[in-house]
Amino acid sequence: MAEAQPLLPGDPARLGDYELIGRLGEGGQGVVFLGRGPDGQEVAVKLLLAQLTGDAGARSRFVRELAVAERVAGFCTAQVLDADVAGDQPYIVSEYVPGASLKDVVQRDGPRTGSALVRLAIGTATALAAIHQAGIVHRDFKPPNVLMGPDGPRVIDFGVARALDTSAVTMTSQVVGTPAYMAPEQLAGGPVAAATDMFAWASTMVFAATGDAPFGSDTIPAVMHRIINLNPDLSVLPEPLRELVAACLNKDPARRPTAHAVLLRLLGGVDQPSPAAASGIEPALSRGANVATTTTDPRMGPPPVPPPYRPQSGTTVPTRPGGDLPAGLPRPPRPSSSSRRSVLLKVGAPVAAVVTIVAAVAGYAVLRDDESPAAAGAAQVRIGFAGALTGEYADTVRPMLNGAQLAVNEYNQTGPKVTAVLVTADTGGTAERTPEAARKLVADGVVGVVGPPFSGEAEVAAPVFEQSKVPSISTAATGRALSTKGLSFWHRLVPSEEQVARSAAEFVHRTAKPKRVFVADDEQRYTQDIADDVAGSLRERGVRVTQGRLPERDTDLSALVGRIRASDADVVFYGGGYAPAARLVKQARAAGVKARFALSDAALAADFVSAAGRGNAEGTVFACSCFDASQSTEQATQSFRDRYRARFGSLPGYFTAEGYDAATAFLQAVKAGGAGGQGTAGEGTGAAINRYLGTVRFAGVSRPVGFTATGDPATGAVYAYLVKGGRIELRGDAATATLSGPS
Repeated sequence: MAEAQPLLPGDPARLGDYELIGRLGEGGQGVVFLGRGPDGQEVAVKLLLAQLTGDAGARSRFVRELAVAERVAGFCTAQVLDADVAGDQPYIVSEYVPGASLKDVVQRDGPRTGSALVRLAIGTATALAAIHQAGIVHRDFKPPNVLMGPDGPRVIDFGVARALDTSAVTMTSQVVGTPAYMAPEQLAGGPVAAATDMFAWASTMVFAATGDAPFGSDTIPAVMHRIINLNPDLSVLPEPLRELVAACLNKDPARRPTAHAVLLRLLGGVDQPSPAAASGIEPALSRGANVATTTTDPRMGPPPVPPPYRPQSGTTVPTRPGGDLPAGLPRPPRPSSSSRRSVLLKVGAPVAAVVTIVAAVAGYAVLRDDESPAAAGAAQVRIGFAGALTGEYADTVRPMLNGAQLAVNEYNQTGPKVTAVLVTADTGGTAERTPEAARKLVADGVVGVVGPPFSGEAEVAAPVFEQSKVPSISTAATGRALSTKGLSFWHRLVPSEEQVARSAAEFVHRTAKPKRVFVADDEQRYTQDIADDVAGSLRERGVRVTQGRLPERDTDLSALVGRIRASDADVVFYGGGYAPAARLVKQARAAGVKARFALSDAALAADFVSAAGRGNAEGTVFACSCFDASQSTEQATQSFRDRYRARFGSLPGYFTAEGYDAATAFLQAVKAGGAGGQGTAGEGTGAAINRYLGTVRFAGVSRPVGFTATGDPATGAVYAYLVKGGRIELRGDAATATLSGPS
């Protein structure tokens, strides 16, 4: 609901026991007021239009329907609290949700994307499943009846449409239901059931993702014709949402899935549903409400960061259920500056304006290029993004992609002479598929590539870009060998793993001042290398170092823990993943080890705290090349965070700012003329961009941006994190961060 406005002359000051303190809105059913109940609680009070409740049959039906509506479980719904239709001023009292409607939010901020769109779909499907379970058909599900509350989407006015449905209401007068979101059987005056709501739900999801009703919103006859006879183009939607929306828009209501089935499918796209979810609706409702109301909040701790990506040739990274990205993303057209509306109907008319959409895996960003104020016909360049958009590491890669997209959008909004568009290629999580993704971007005519982000991908993609003279900037590749290969077109924003290890050792030495450190590794080459780097750096500082190895398969670490106790270490360092790190910390604490634990980026995951135990994990420190922009208190970073949240509906994650900075480096080169034909004689655009990258220097969001002749960052930055109060907290640059005082 919108912010309450003052009452108008003639508005009642009170309805029954409820004091009215402001107006929230007005619609076809009546006026909605912000009210205050006898207990002081704020509520929404809808005063119904008298002509809709003017006969005894309607009043009787209203009482029956509202009695049922009061029994709807409170999953993603604004619950009905009270009603009175006996007097001359009939009204309904429901839970007050402080937030604008989906219609207003989309019109104000633009279409929903990424995780915000998926949470919306899950939340509204959860609400409909709860409503249908109570035996109610909403009958008027549409964007104005979805409120975007601070705790997620809430569906309102369920059951009201039937309560107010009378034979006097006709399509040409007062419509119970909005034509643009009504199902064919509803338009034809046929039976209305739960399947009718699913058609409206699908139409609302299209509106949320595009800003347009799928069948248009012009004249009622035209809209009705399209609903009955045509199918909309749903290519803008990510899977599995696209598949579900298409099924729900089936003209035959018998072939539409139920809300419960839709919810289970959507939850399968988030993670594997529990066995209980398949056996009854209550677990699914609870889980759907939990997902829909879960947002990335700095108070809740940062999201998990998977271990550094180092696939061997032929190794396939597992994909989550429902998490496959559609292959062969289309080459996006340049958006029109004259309109934000996308034409979805295939009706044979020429399309005057197309909003660029890059479909993406469910649960992550659906990227839409903001329109550019540049004049029609202006030059345009294509910047690529390569990375694992599907699979185990998509959680880390998607925020990078969002950051790059935000940089492109903001650049285009400045009205440059040369605009930019971001195109993507999915590496699929395999080293074998990465060169194919790199060749796709080269064939697509990109002038530079953000990514691939991780070392294993970068090593096999770099030769493709090198041969084609296309510069690339990796956002997270720390592999030490990359800068020794003599590559001229490869760059990275983050320091090498050797530099990260030495920064970790320096941070531990400066803050904890240990005399004895136990450095553990495991069977992984990466873990062994970083352990040797840390041990060597500490020994150079006069610290007594003992080294040991975690058993490869044995989860009983008592022998290693015994060695740690015998070493009397002040600090224990381990460079492996969060699961073995948590096991080590937990067993060591149980054995009485009091040393502080220091870990690498491989263990930097929110799950570490719960796996190790909150008390055991407290005080653990991490060193990571990644920057968490959601936690920084720097003014420039806060501005970036606010802009990102406004664009994507969530806070940025690890490496998001790195994606933004890498794209910004390319855009600065474009602006400087590197892509506008001002390179040296015979020099291609990629070579001109690459030459500019050799001189670029600017204060990025994640760190100062600049590159050496080997492609390494001119000023490397490693960040320190600390488990404090049960959450992983950014402490700042490891070179200056402390373990006490303000972060």
